[in-house]
Amino acid sequence: MAEKKKKKGGGKKSKKGGENVYEALLAYKIGVIDKELEEWHYKINQIEEDNEQLNGRDAVLREECAMSMKTLVTNAVQFDKENIIYPTVRKEDVHAMLHKKIEAANREEAEIKEIHDQMFHVEVEIFKVRSQIKHWLKYRDYTRGDELKAIQALERELAYMIDNYAVLSKYLEKTTTNERSQITKLTEDKIEQKTKAVTERVAMGLDRYTKKMMSENEYMNREIATRKREIHELEVQLLDLEQKNIDMSEKLNIAHRTDTITYTNTFMTEFNDDMIKNFERNLLLEVDLGQLTLRKEEDQYAFTKVLDDLLEYTPRLTGDDDDTIVSPMATLCLEGTRMHVFSPPKLTEEEDKCLEFKPPTWIDTPHIKKALSRITV
Repeated sequence: MAEKKKKKGGGKKSKKGGENVYEALLAYKIGVIDKELEEWHYKINQIEEDNEQLNGRDAVLREECAMSMKTLVTNAVQFDKENIIYPTVRKEDVHAMLHKKIEAANREEAEIKEIHDQMFHVEVEIFKVRSQIKHWLKYRDYTRGDELKAIQALERELAYMIDNYAVLSKYLEKTTTNERSQITKLTEDKIEQKTKAVTERVAMGLDRYTKKMMSENEYMNREIATRKREIHELEVQLLDLEQKNIDMSEKLNIAHRTDTITYTNTFMTEFNDDMIKNFERNLLLEVDLGQLTLRKEEDQYAFTKVLDDLLEYTPRLTGDDDDTIVSPMATLCLEGTRMHVFSPPKLTEEEDKCLEFKPPTWIDTPHIKKALSRITV
């Protein structure tokens, strides 16, 4: 316990010693500041004394300057009076000079007014140009994009309309052709029925010879129709054969170009006059066999292969001798029947009236369309 009390007493002494040091430092700083203040007060007093001396000196100098200026002015006026002679100015000269000054001022005012007008016009033009620039900038920044979008939308719509128009035109053309074919077929059938009925009614009042002649006419019409169909089929077959012939000739030409190194090893030959008259562009390619034998036997030549295919799949136009070519007209065969030609008999008045009979016109396209629409519905 005694030790603890000793320790506590020692701590209090240390605190008192620290406070004394701090107070000593503060006292030292205060003393230094007081000395500086005294020095500043001394300097201020000296500056105030100097300022008073300078103010007194300034007042003296101002008085001396005013006196010297007065003396100089008086001397200058006296010198002007003694040495300088001013010209005499009349009243007329003063008025003339005033008029000149006024005219010059008026001219200057007019020029200034004109310049102001020009500046006003220039400002107006500048305002117009700026407004146009502002308008076009607004168009470039805002309106142009909308108009481009509208134009693109219209172009897309136009393309869509063109496509729809093409599709609709094709569909309508197809439907119109079908309807026309149906209408023409129905009208032809109706006409045929009416003509058949009329001919039957007329034939009822005719004799046996006229009936026979009418039946023969009908038979000949049917035969003519069948012959036309056969001719059309033959024409189609002929066109097909000509196309095949052209394809074969192209293949032969291609094979000839691939086989031969130079064009001197081959030459073109034509058929005789009969073949030229009946078949156009019938040409064969002949090959120099001596040149072909110089090559290897293992090679398969395109020209000989195509020529073999052509000879294999095309009918032969030659007879026993290969040098002679038979014309296609030699195979033409015509058959017919012998018919007696009888002079037409004389008809009676009733028969003439029957022949002169004209049936009423019954064809009416609107009524036919209505009837067809009802039938189709």
